[in-house]
Amino acid sequence: TKVWDGGKTPRDPVTINLLADGDIVGSFVMNDGVTTHTFTGLPVKKGNGTAIVYTISENPVTGYITTYNQSTFTVTNKFDVGKKNIPVTKVWVGGPSPKPAVTINLLADGVKVDAPLLPSGTLTYTFTNKPIYKSNGDLIVYTISEDTVAGYSPTYDQTTLTVTNNYDVGKKDIPVTKVWLGGPSPRPSVTINLLADGVEVKEFEMVNGVTTHTFTN
Repeated sequence: TKVWDGGKTPRDPVTINLLADGDIVGSFVMNDGVTTHTFTGLPVKKGNGTAIVYTISENPVTGYITTYNQSTFTVTNKFDVGKKNIPVTKVWVGGPSPKPAVTINLLADGVKVDAPLLPSGTLTYTFTNKPIYKSNGDLIVYTISEDTVAGYSPTYDQTTLTVTNNYDVGKKDIPVTKVWLGGPSPRPSVTINLLADGVEVKEFEMVNGVTTHTFTN
């Protein structure tokens, strides 16, 4: 009897060998869909009267792990999903130090399968011994995500499995007021400069009669 456990269909042909006391005495090629075969007309004893011990073997089948039950003459091929290591990279752009700890999620075909907490300062991490294939033989697609990190916006490169946290500098509006004390009208036009840490970043011209302005974003 031939048993398939997982893997793609149709199945590749496999060769089943019959051994008598360890020597091959017959072979049969099982094509896709064939799961049983009977070797017929076999002697029960050797010429000296001792019983012949029959066993089976199978020629190697790529991508499968083969096991035998020699009592029932059953050969089982279990699909080998394989194993691999998956390295990920963490990048910080801007923001104060030290950086916060972050949780990186590994997703297999969109389903979370691992979620380690990376301590502050960790820039690389490797997920180990993850299956390459699903049981049906399809390749597993791995992606990553990250739990929310306050003050940062994440971007992902799913090809290199890199997550980049860009520091969110935030936005605000800055209203300014112009006051004239005395003097003739109309007022002259004046230019108001906005300085960030002492460096001019914007300016606005207030013409006669304008007394307020808001620098936005």
